[in-house]
Amino acid sequence: MHAWSPLKGVLTTAWTYNGQVPGPVIRVTEGDRVRITLVNKLPEPTTIHWHGLHVPNAMDGVPGLTQDAVQPGESYTYEFVAGHPGTYMYHSHYDDMKQIGSGMYGAFIIDPKDPMSEPHYDHDYTMMIGGFQVNAADEEKDYWTLNGRSYPDTPPIEAKKGETVRIRLLNIDTTDVHTMHLHGMDFRVVAKDGHPVPQPQTMNTVLIGPGETYDIAFTAESAGTWMFHCHILDHTMNGGDLARMAHGEMGGLITLIKITE
Repeated sequence: MHAWSPLKGVLTTAWTYNGQVPGPVIRVTEGDRVRITLVNKLPEPTTIHWHGLHVPNAMDGVPGLTQDAVQPGESYTYEFVAGHPGTYMYHSHYDDMKQIGSGMYGAFIIDPKDPMSEPHYDHDYTMMIGGFQVNAADEEKDYWTLNGRSYPDTPPIEAKKGETVRIRLLNIDTTDVHTMHLHGMDFRVVAKDGHPVPQPQTMNTVLIGPGETYDIAFTAESAGTWMFHCHILDHTMNGGDLARMAHGEMGGLITLIKITE
């Protein structure tokens, strides 16, 4: 458990992997043997589920079904071979609403053994959609996050005009869908849930549900600073403050696409 600031001046307690939200990006190559040791320093049991990966049943991370929950102070080692390439995630599978909702998730990327088997992109970004309940009285999140941060503290996406960009979108949110919309240009959906789509679809807004991943790609066509944001507009404010949004103070699920000449 660590202090975490989704926005400058806002502090909450996050449940973390290695002290950060999201946890470290785990990036391996197709066919690699992967060994990960979970050491539980939380006040309650936990496990890790490898979301979308094809792993042996004993490595699936479901307490009471494929393994015993890892108790506080204990450890458990997961070991498996990285199967088909794609964009996946890992997350807690114990007390899910609390542990995932408080930050226990991360991206898991498997690169193809043959790099020529997929298109080349000049830039490859990973973006996990989540949020925190900081001051809300009910169970609703009041600070929506991209990679653990709320706008204007979200990391930007940067490219030069003419370069190609892939964004790996992962919705780890426990209950909500998001409609991610790009200003100024279109993108193509090139993969879903770790698998290439047979016919990439051109669009500017993609609906992504809890547990889904999408790989989108675009060419940086026009110089300038462009918005990329959720179009469910109460997801683009901080602290649930409609009054601030009405006065142009945006927040939440927004990042900037910065394209230079």
